Amino acid sequence: MTPRENARAVEWAESGWFYALGLLNAGHHCGFTVVLGSGAVAEWSVRPLPCLDLRTAGSPRASA
Repeated sequence: MTPRENARAVEWAESGWFYALGLLNAGHHCGFTVVLGSGAVAEWSVRPLPCLDLRTAGSPRASA
């Protein structure tokens, strides 16, 4: 990664995820794009889901 992209990645890791969490809690999608030194682009994106139930048939309910 370029020094600029490296700094952006470190900044996001230190505090940017607070902003991303706020967007997700508000029902918005968010993401992060990094341009590597070779010119390749790496992108991370996420969209909120209201509810994702991963239990299988017969599995006990999680207690709150």
